[in-house]
Amino acid sequence: MVKVSFVIRTLNEVSSIGKVISLINELKGNFSKEIVIVDSGSTDGTVEVVSEHENVVLLKVEPKDWSWGYSLNLGVARAIGDYIVIISGHCYISEESFLEKSISLLEQNHKVAAVYGQQKPIDNFDPFEEWELFSWYPNMSLHIMDNPKSLIGVSNACCVLKKVAWKLNSFDENAQSMEDGIWAVSIINAGWKLIYSSDIGVYHSHKFDPQYIYRKWFSRTLQGLLFAEDIYKKEIRYKLKKKIKFYLLSAITTVSKNRENYQIKKFLSDRAYIDESDIHAFLNLKYLAITNAQKAFIKGDKVNYWDVEIDKISLDKLTKLKDIINV
Repeated sequence: MVKVSFVIRTLNEVSSIGKVISLINELKGNFSKEIVIVDSGSTDGTVEVVSEHENVVLLKVEPKDWSWGYSLNLGVARAIGDYIVIISGHCYISEESFLEKSISLLEQNHKVAAVYGQQKPIDNFDPFEEWELFSWYPNMSLHIMDNPKSLIGVSNACCVLKKVAWKLNSFDENAQSMEDGIWAVSIINAGWKLIYSSDIGVYHSHKFDPQYIYRKWFSRTLQGLLFAEDIYKKEIRYKLKKKIKFYLLSAITTVSKNRENYQIKKFLSDRAYIDESDIHAFLNLKYLAITNAQKAFIKGDKVNYWDVEIDKISLDKLTKLKDIINV
């Protein structure tokens, strides 16, 4: 019997964690399953709900010690499975054959370190997140990633990895965001391959929260730039004046925003329930976060994930967004 461990990070997930655990228990296949919950200070009853379930290991992390990577490393180190499934505490596995399909993909090639699944939105729940999941998690039964430029759908909201690969390359515990992307690049550079498949997946949606969106994109951008800079410093003599760096980053961001605006037309073609102006309001917030993160990178600022907040003046300037929030 194949041993599989689910590692789930939680923080105030009382409304979802019971269903998450129940869906795991209903999965098909001849697997020995355990669930490892890594909680970082829930105060809403999450821990009590988790404690009601059998075959669940509960680990607690002090908020001051928390990081994305540390929480995962703690859970994976405790897990007994040969295969580790990482999902978030509000992600619902979308098909009963999830384990059969994902582990079959991993067993076909000994050099595949992990499989990432499709993240599906709950329709008409949060239009901005619906757009993001559509653009980053396409319908592709098999996409092999063997170089950093080929990455698609890499996320620890839906990942199945071989524990042996994690033992050789654990998650970055200092990263303020993007610990999944950093791990993916590092494991590929170590000679492994990754797979993305929309044949497996989870439902993953949040209630709209401008501070969450801003924090996510600010932290993701800043961490990505720091990681890229570290790589370039190791490979070549890296020295650019601050002005040149900022102009380069601004140009790349403009190209990215224009491409995204074009892709939105296709996304909206069969979603009459979403207002195009709403999506653009969300994008204005996203690119404000990206631009501010680029400025922080140029200045050399070190920013803690939980300290990132959009100021009220900037939020008020996003008038359309303000109207949406008030609704």
